[in-house]
Amino acid sequence: MADVSIFENNNENAFSNNAIKPIPSTINVLTILTFVNCGFGVLGSIYGLLTSKIGYDNFTSTNASLKNTNMPWFNKFFTVFEAYYKLVYDNMYFIFVINIIGLLLCFFGALQIRKLKKMGLPIYIIGEWMPVLLYTVLLAQIGLSLLGLLFALVPIVFTILYYKQKKHLVN
Repeated sequence: MADVSIFENNNENAFSNNAIKPIPSTINVLTILTFVNCGFGVLGSIYGLLTSKIGYDNFTSTNASLKNTNMPWFNKFFTVFEAYYKLVYDNMYFIFVINIIGLLLCFFGALQIRKLKKMGLPIYIIGEWMPVLLYTVLLAQIGLSLLGLLFALVPIVFTILYYKQKKHLVN
């Protein structure tokens, strides 16, 4: 009888060493949210690329019809956002490429994190922050750098949450 229990313990140890580690629940949720965000991000980037000219044209035509108002703050508001739309329109291909590269890096990094690999974290962080830095630099050209920092709220939260899960990641 003692021999059988020793045999069972050896089998359990042999199987437990080769067992796949379960994904921690926080990593599971974060990576699923990242995958969903990447999907919406790709769709949004394509939509932005296809409609940036239409948006710019609509805004400038609206702005031209409203420019003659007697409200200086209203004219200033439209002037700033006209500069924003022009900036986005002039850089639409560059913005699209940076967004897609960032989304691909986020997706690949999240896949690696889901496999509990440490190398996924810096890949994810680079992909997450690259578009944010681009927007901040572009918006600073027209004096809206604080708006660029607003785009950083979600990346800040996700970077902190992912970084807190670093203890689960291995080589």
